[in-house]
Amino acid sequence: MQALVQCRTIGCVSGVDFIEMWGEGVAPTTTLEDFAQAYEVLRRYIRRHELEEKNGGISRVQAMIVRHLHLRGARTVGQLAEHLAVRPSTMSQMIDRLQLAGMVDRVADPHDARVRLVELTAAGKDVVQSLKNLRLTLLTGPWGKLTATEQEAAAALLTKLAHGLPNAPDEI
Repeated sequence: MQALVQCRTIGCVSGVDFIEMWGEGVAPTTTLEDFAQAYEVLRRYIRRHELEEKNGGISRVQAMIVRHLHLRGARTVGQLAEHLAVRPSTMSQMIDRLQLAGMVDRVADPHDARVRLVELTAAGKDVVQSLKNLRLTLLTGPWGKLTATEQEAAAALLTKLAHGLPNAPDEI
């Protein structure tokens, strides 16, 4: 005998309906899978549109590097390589390209002159700001479909989740 399954549409993001299902005698719940699926749709939506806008003229990996430097401040090549899970030699080449583009500089560590740090230049900070503006522009339409109460709740919950991540930056 097949169990009775009930469904209802609980939302639509970028043309994808999210359906909540539950069996007979089981209350409907929003699951981690629902959240993960919605997050993935939003992430792909932003990524697709960032690529269409040429991501501020830099590659996706370069954008990740400048965003990380913006959030965490100056870092060594080794720290950046560890963050992106690449070899330090690979990261050094990526930093060379960002330096040629005028987005980063290599500077002496004020605490240890033997150590070189990578930091954002004014141009790099401008790129981070343009990427941030692009994301906000992309999310303005879907965000506007939420009530003020839903917007406050969504922002509070996502911020709480982000702060719960390992190595989360203080500023989110």
